[in-house]
Amino acid sequence: MNIFSCCLSTDTHVPNIDAVMSKARKIIEYFNKSTQQNAKLLQFQKDSTLAMYSAPGLRPKKLLQDVITRWWSSYRMLKRLRFLKTPLIALHVAEEITCDMLSQEEWRVLEQIEICLAMMAQWQRILEGEKYPTGSLVVSAVFSIRAHFVDVIASAHTLESVKRLAKILLEDFDKRYHPPADGAGNEGKVNFTPKPVTGVKNRYTGVHPYFFIAAYLDPRNKKALKNMMVPDQYNALEQMILDHMVRVGVALASDNATKDNSGEDRAEKNHQQEYTRIRDGIGLAFERLYDDDEDDDDDDIGADSITIENKIRIRCRAQLEAYKLVKQMKMRDSEGNFNDPLKYWAGIEHQSPELSQLAKEYLSIPATSAPSERVWSRAARVIRAKRARLDPEITARMMFAQENSAVIREYWNKLKPGEPLPKYYLPPPLKDVDDNGDSIDIGQNDNYTF
Repeated sequence: MNIFSCCLSTDTHVPNIDAVMSKARKIIEYFNKSTQQNAKLLQFQKDSTLAMYSAPGLRPKKLLQDVITRWWSSYRMLKRLRFLKTPLIALHVAEEITCDMLSQEEWRVLEQIEICLAMMAQWQRILEGEKYPTGSLVVSAVFSIRAHFVDVIASAHTLESVKRLAKILLEDFDKRYHPPADGAGNEGKVNFTPKPVTGVKNRYTGVHPYFFIAAYLDPRNKKALKNMMVPDQYNALEQMILDHMVRVGVALASDNATKDNSGEDRAEKNHQQEYTRIRDGIGLAFERLYDDDEDDDDDDIGADSITIENKIRIRCRAQLEAYKLVKQMKMRDSEGNFNDPLKYWAGIEHQSPELSQLAKEYLSIPATSAPSERVWSRAARVIRAKRARLDPEITARMMFAQENSAVIREYWNKLKPGEPLPKYYLPPPLKDVDDNGDSIDIGQNDNYTF
């Protein structure tokens, strides 16, 4: 069911949302069905002296039709419709078009609906980005969106019909993402469960625990996460992460043991053990407690009572406590682009091997499938109807060169020192564009603040 149909207004002075949205769609349908009227809209923008329409590099824009099952398409429709408000009113006043035009109050309703949906649209753009957003920002997105709905409802300037829309969205968010209201301090928090919660057709009805773990391991986000969670749930999350670290540590220890049993040189083994002590930050004060030399029984204090797993757990807990004291990494650099959280972990990999390995596992997962879906869209430009018999190997190589062309250009001098990159060697970087030739929102360079 369309969310707008639930927001019928009882105030006779304020048009209800369903009626206004229906009227807006009829205007768009009017232009989509008439190439002549659509041409007038485009020509008005070309002839306009307003900077928003005639600035260098801008192309005239068409109206966008929404899909009733996709909220973001309704947001894009409203944003484009309001962007073209001036040309639409001017053409209507000049009797160039004959469609039923929106009143000033109806324009106001559309503006407030757009504001109500704006935070969701902003986070969608960010999470669909291709450079370092990762799933670690999902918890922040849920927290921010819910807070935005609360602000819309609390604002004295919000129309009652729009408040009802925001309350419907807020109620849905609380059913999915809000912790039970049985304790103090839960208001506005995001609910964490150790195991995924599913509903009809096995669909997730809450935030998957992966996103919380990724958020904790993201140095750009780790301190803010604590304010988004109920304290007991935050502690449970830390315990879960510690258990995962121990799992990683046991696996690393097993790998090292396998290497030792394969005939590794004894001197090299001793060197690696000493390096491991320094790397793990054990220090001289604890050296005897964590001596890995199996041949020196005198140095192995309490070997019978302290298992290898317990040793790893103590070391992992120390890494976790050290990470909590580290200053939070900035979300964006000086140019407004996202910082790479994995660079942080690469820099401290020797000091925190288990935690770094865990961070690599979780922060390498993108927030959405949108980047990979764009690859399929770009592949459609290569495999067309008249090129349907391309060899799969050739297609794969063409797509690989295309998708990695920017990286190859960046590192060409290291790959081929002193040799210029031939112009024909790589295809030019593709820019994803919509039907109007405008760049598709991909998030990573949107200058939003947190």
